[in-house]
Amino acid sequence: MTDASAPDPSPPRGTITVLGTGRVTDTPDEAEVQLGVQVVRPSVGEARDEATARLAQVLEALRGIGLPERDLRTSQLSVGPHHEYPPEGGQRFAGYEVINRVAVTVRALDRLPAVVDDAIEAGATTLDGVQFRLSAPEKHERQALAAAVADARARADGLADAAGQRITGVRSITEQARTGPGPMRMARMEVMAADTQVLPGSTETTATVSVVFSVEPVTHGGQADRGRRSRAVSRS
Repeated sequence: MTDASAPDPSPPRGTITVLGTGRVTDTPDEAEVQLGVQVVRPSVGEARDEATARLAQVLEALRGIGLPERDLRTSQLSVGPHHEYPPEGGQRFAGYEVINRVAVTVRALDRLPAVVDDAIEAGATTLDGVQFRLSAPEKHERQALAAAVADARARADGLADAAGQRITGVRSITEQARTGPGPMRMARMEVMAADTQVLPGSTETTATVSVVFSVEPVTHGGQADRGRRSRAVSRS
């Protein structure tokens, strides 16, 4: 029996560290619209009252097409002096400005044109863009991570084969970065004509991982094989 305390004749196992990247592309299935009213009047009270009345009409129109309360959220409410800047220079006080905006979540994209058009027809004066997104991003993140690990293994196999090594296991996996599916924002838009068309396009989720693989030399009856046999005898 081989002495267990004797030095192991096999070479120390090495490692290969590689980065893997995975990407998952899909079509967004929901959107968030920022819309509201912006009013300037001589007094704060007048501006506030008109903005409140206009926004109430907008919200009534949105509820009328079936949007639930949970999908309507105030995103901005501000009151302040409004100044104009004439061509001759300087600034001139022009009254008080009230801005009241709501974030509207649209969970069925085929209803998005109606949301935009009905809100504008009801009195909305600003539309500050549309963000397209995925309602369940976690699924796409897991898929991207799995693809990143598979990519890392393929890269490691190529490196190991070129160096006369073979992969024997995984020492560690570290997530380096994950991006998306971030919101896809349309540029700020002013009041537009009816029959608005919106195109969600596609969104990409990306994940990057660093994987440390264990490797050993590929031999045929050489020193590494003898070392493995020696360890097996020692354990017996």
